[in-house]
Amino acid sequence: MNSEIKTRWLEALRSGNYTQTQHRLRDKNGFCCWGVLCDIIEPEGWEDVGAFQSHSNNVAMPPLPILMKAGIEVDDSSLLPILMKAGIEVDDPSLGHEEDSPAGAAGDLAGMNDSKKNFAEIADYIERHM
Repeated sequence: MNSEIKTRWLEALRSGNYTQTQHRLRDKNGFCCWGVLCDIIEPEGWEDVGAFQSHSNNVAMPPLPILMKAGIEVDDSSLLPILMKAGIEVDDPSLGHEEDSPAGAAGDLAGMNDSKKNFAEIADYIERHM
């Protein structure tokens, strides 16, 4: 992961300037941890979509260009938990991820956020694993 963006992301998550929400990058209640990343990389990218906002037409996970700018490694195995949660069938159920790999850590963040781990806990995890 890009160290400058990682530092900015950790600072933003720990700042208290972002209210946390679940299941969306951003809605009227706040941001998920991924939404905070979108906001620090490309704050002008938000669009209103009903009760929530999307970033480059993405509502639950950052768009690929954001992940690439952040230098976050993304592969099919890191997206497995997110795809399964969304009810999308995966051809190879044996796919998984190594917990300590950057890609595996990336796949874990949405689950941590949606299970109501607070931003400080998520920041600690990002600091250790990404």
